Amino acid sequence: MISETKTMIKKSVWMACVAVCLGSSTGSLYAQSTPYNPYATGEISFASPVGPNGELHWPTFYRSAKMNDWYQRLLALGACGGTRKDIMIPVAKNRVDIDKLPVGKVDGRVLRVEQGVVLLQDESGKLHIIATHPAGVSRIGVTGDMPAEWLKPGMTVRLLGEVDATGHCAVPLRQIDVVSLEPGFQPPGVEPNKVQSIFGVVTSLRSHHLTLKTPAGSIHRLWFLIDDQAIAHVNSHDLAFAAVGDTLTAEGHLYTGEQDTHLVFASDVTVVKPTIEAAP
Repeated sequence: MISETKTMIKKSVWMACVAVCLGSSTGSLYAQSTPYNPYATGEISFASPVGPNGELHWPTFYRSAKMNDWYQRLLALGACGGTRKDIMIPVAKNRVDIDKLPVGKVDGRVLRVEQGVVLLQDESGKLHIIATHPAGVSRIGVTGDMPAEWLKPGMTVRLLGEVDATGHCAVPLRQIDVVSLEPGFQPPGVEPNKVQSIFGVVTSLRSHHLTLKTPAGSIHRLWFLIDDQAIAHVNSHDLAFAAVGDTLTAEGHLYTGEQDTHLVFASDVTVVKPTIEAAP
């Protein structure tokens, strides 16, 4: 029951984020199982979003959320039996099978980042909405450098350092790696008075004072001072680490909607941050 709830939350967040970038409510991208609902045929389950050869399978998308909401209300009221062509033909045309859309690639600069969705502008000035798979199976890579002072709570970092028995480090940090941990990876525990590779989750960064939380070892909370010129090297699979101005390349299914709206349902996303001066 908990896993089903999490899946529904992921779907809802994905729909909401696409709606924000589109500027309208998308409604449900998955169909309800009703006797005369044309959207219920051939729906793709999150149980197998990735095919045997690695291709991604996407949920149904609707050209007009308003039409889909209207049709769902008719079904709920029992006012539609699925026989009227003036209703059923437009409803069927409103359904988009993402898996059958043409495949292509776009690249440009990031203008806006939401959860699972990015607004991109290409060289010609055209805007594209990059949507990643709601099941979290899109292949994402975010690399590059950023000032360490841009670290945010919730980011997982790796660094080389030494802390005392109270978890404090006496030497200011100059280099930090922002990483995504592989599933099942168990970071080594942090021990006092030992130079070691430390993994932790950022809990706060204020006035160059960084606090980390660690899951293992004898010390679970660490305090560091960040040097003014410290650099954070990003190597992550989380699109949340993308930022305005980054270069992004997306490959996936291409769709052009109302008002010349361009969507990419991206299977692969590569983000590269602009080069900044390295720490001395």
